[in-house]
Amino acid sequence: MSKKAVLVGCNYPGSQAELAGCVNDAFMIKGFLTEYKGFSDDDITVLIDTDDSYTSPTGANIKSALTTMCSGSQPGDVLVFHFSGHGTQVASDGDDQEDDHKDEAICPTDMNLLVDDDLKAIVSQIADGVDFTFISDCCHSGSMLDHSAVQIDGPKAGGTGQHLPEPSSLISFLGGSRDIDPEEVGVKSRELKPDLVASILSQKLGRTVGTRDIRSSLGSIFGPEASQFLSILGIGGSGGTGGAMSSLVGALSGGGAPAEPPSSGGGGGFGSLLGQVASAVGGDSAPATQAAHTPTTSAPPKPDPLSPDKGILITGCQAHETSADVRPPGGDAFGALTHTLVTVLKENPDGSYIETVTKVRAAMVEKKFAQNPCLECSEINSEKAFIC
Repeated sequence: MSKKAVLVGCNYPGSQAELAGCVNDAFMIKGFLTEYKGFSDDDITVLIDTDDSYTSPTGANIKSALTTMCSGSQPGDVLVFHFSGHGTQVASDGDDQEDDHKDEAICPTDMNLLVDDDLKAIVSQIADGVDFTFISDCCHSGSMLDHSAVQIDGPKAGGTGQHLPEPSSLISFLGGSRDIDPEEVGVKSRELKPDLVASILSQKLGRTVGTRDIRSSLGSIFGPEASQFLSILGIGGSGGTGGAMSSLVGALSGGGAPAEPPSSGGGGGFGSLLGQVASAVGGDSAPATQAAHTPTTSAPPKPDPLSPDKGILITGCQAHETSADVRPPGGDAFGALTHTLVTVLKENPDGSYIETVTKVRAAMVEKKFAQNPCLECSEINSEKAFIC
């Protein structure tokens, strides 16, 4: 039996999409796994975008690391995948697998989106008899694996309807210090809105760009590294670059007025990507050559639904909700789900999944977080001890 983990933290440094706690989340989970669950450092692959000594969490790198872990698994192995960063939703292709007609997606640091079908296709490679846990601390994380069996979902008992908690409600959560000014506690959604992408692109191009103007560029730039299911979502139609992203970005944007150029610069993997996008749209020769690849109009069939026994998904929220990035003054930022989950687990590291998520939801009520963490897996898996 072997233990393996892939931990991803995307802070999107230097960009308008920047978050503060996602990289910290990755190391928080790593610390828990090594201290409480018998993982060694060699068992854990960390992908972050704030330190060049680590592998960058681009879409291609995340897929590669996760595929290597899943495809090489053997019965009895224990696998963990943790993603902390932005999440979003895109319109599905109208199949019957998505009740809300939307596919959930995680946002790597380079914005090479991984939709839920990408994740299912990779997870389906896991050998029978493997314990696989996916912790998704991002917006729209519910139903990320489209499990047919869900043990905990819906609103929390005693929950609040407000989108994000009032800063004052987090004081006790942060240790109850009277020296903390509630107004200095920052809480930000981990939802990436398409007008933000357009705003950053506006700066790269030096002119105002509306959300509709970026429809063609992203898919063409990533070429074969883009989601294999993007053409199912409408990417790769006729018209070359002009048709490559029209369906996806249109679904993300829902139209809207042009975004104003931001005043701050981009950076990191996210900024680098948008620089390529700007060059492709603006006509610079080298990036345009890279972007000349037109995704195929055909695509592999959607993966079959996962067996309820194939993996356990713990989400930061329901599919239509957002998750919080918390920034306490003078302290380390974190994701609301990851911090609460680790806090609960340190009190009872071997509690069952259903017991653990139930306690996490209760703690969320106390902190007045509106997000509703869910547990998506079979009943049998829900009763197992956490990552054992």
